[in-house]
Amino acid sequence: MDKNFEEFKAKVQKRNAPRCNMIKNSVGVRQGFLFLQKRKWKDVGQPLTEKQFQQIIRSVDKALSNIFIDKKVLTFPYGMGVLEARSTSTTARYNAEGKLIIPKPINWNATLRLWFEDPEAMANKTLIRSLQPSKIVIVYEKPEGPLVNKNYFTFYPNREIGRTLSTMLREGTIETFLL
Repeated sequence: MDKNFEEFKAKVQKRNAPRCNMIKNSVGVRQGFLFLQKRKWKDVGQPLTEKQFQQIIRSVDKALSNIFIDKKVLTFPYGMGVLEARSTSTTARYNAEGKLIIPKPINWNATLRLWFEDPEAMANKTLIRSLQPSKIVIVYEKPEGPLVNKNYFTFYPNREIGRTLSTMLREGTIETFLL
């Protein structure tokens, strides 16, 4: 039964190919490397290979993510903003237009198990919501200082950070401010 369920789960989640994420309209590590290479590494130091440059960026990202997971707040230098993990309530409520909002995340393992056992629930797209009273939201507060091009200062946490924080919330080992 589990073998058939795993095949069903892979089919529904379309896991027949590796994940292919396309980032669009973003200045990435490669573009940063090419920019510095074009400027002939002025004000940076000695020239690096692309592999060395990527290793430095990855190690800094890993260190920042570890600090963020430990402290739940990350203040960037030179007034470039603050990154915070905050919890929000997941109780159902009505918005100003009278529409019902249910912000509870979907429990996909239980939902897929239900769909496997009951094809009618899959046809109706019945979802099973998580029972957690709150969820974690990562908020990036942009700087208010005299920086130009503030639109380029964005931060999107990777999947590992989100999963670690949600696991900590489930275990009850995280304390954050309410949003």
